[in-house]
Amino acid sequence: MDKVIKHIYSDLNKNGIIYRNHNNIHIFSKENNSFNLFIYKTQHNEKIDDFQLPQYALNASPNKLMWIILNKLNCNKKIYARNCVLKKISKNEANTFYNKFHLLNSANSPINYGLIYDRELVAACSFSKGRKMNRLKDNERSFELTRFCSKGNTTVVGGLSKLISLCIHEKKPKEIMTYVEHQKNNGKAFLNLNFKIVDIKLARPYYVDMNTNARYKKNEIELCKNPNLIQITPPNNVKLLLTL
Repeated sequence: MDKVIKHIYSDLNKNGIIYRNHNNIHIFSKENNSFNLFIYKTQHNEKIDDFQLPQYALNASPNKLMWIILNKLNCNKKIYARNCVLKKISKNEANTFYNKFHLLNSANSPINYGLIYDRELVAACSFSKGRKMNRLKDNERSFELTRFCSKGNTTVVGGLSKLISLCIHEKKPKEIMTYVEHQKNNGKAFLNLNFKIVDIKLARPYYVDMNTNARYKKNEIELCKNPNLIQITPPNNVKLLLTL
């Protein structure tokens, strides 16, 4: 596996790199400061998945980027949620896990659950506090799923479903909402759990210093006056909602 990671990492700055595995073709390309991965079925030349990652992530979070790519290449180690222990975890435990494995780092959320396998945290999921919504009855609350990820180079099969089920059991939400990036097949895991797409929000461009990997909002550009900034336009965000 280390050889696969080293090979992909060394080739990411090239264009049109092709990998073949599991009867699929994977083509990497670079465009507008982003990496693109297109996955095609070998037999029918049918595109079955694609995603985009900002180029600066290769320098800022190389391990996280590699884990995402390895997951798309179906090279992850698989663990089954039924073989894991489901439990509450502390905010500190969750934040440490996300800072190590989630591309967006920690969310500092108040409600945190984890899956333990062989005495190790292998997946985590976090939620906001319950919120009162005008569309809900006085005793009903909406919770936001703020983070979910697995340990690097690991897929926990059934993990998301099991973690959400504990939140439902303990907090009795009327609904759970979350956001995913608007790319083909992104959010499929949530759709399979009966989440519905309710909105698509336009993503806001941000700016990155390619020397330091520092991120800036549009209104911060004039203040920093940094000549090394490049603009990153992420995919739009899809809002998903699970009504219970």
